[in-house]
Amino acid sequence: MDRGEVHFIASKYGRYLGGIDYNAVIDALEGEEERLREEEERLLGQSLGPAPQNPLGDALRLCGELERLREEEERCVEVVNEVKLMGLTKPHVDKAVRRLGAVRRRARAVRRALKYMGDPLKCL
Repeated sequence: MDRGEVHFIASKYGRYLGGIDYNAVIDALEGEEERLREEEERLLGQSLGPAPQNPLGDALRLCGELERLREEEERCVEVVNEVKLMGLTKPHVDKAVRRLGAVRRRARAVRRALKYMGDPLKCL
């Protein structure tokens, strides 16, 4: 739940929350980010500027994840083929196939997220 949702709930339903001072909750939420930044500056011993904004950060992370999943899928396909060639029991084959299916589902979800973003890095 993000700060906006908490602010909305506290302002809309605060009087029904049974003695909770919702104005104090809202004030604490607004001051929390500043307090955390000051604590980080104190621990590091230097002034921190605003956090760098990288519009492609999520896309880069998702492209890396997709590449990792492609490699894992290749390994899983090799394992499935090897298990079948070795003539192992059906439970062994089923386990390898389920693992392959899980990897493919995760890759599909990442591709869907990249497609939703418009795939700014063209890694599909």
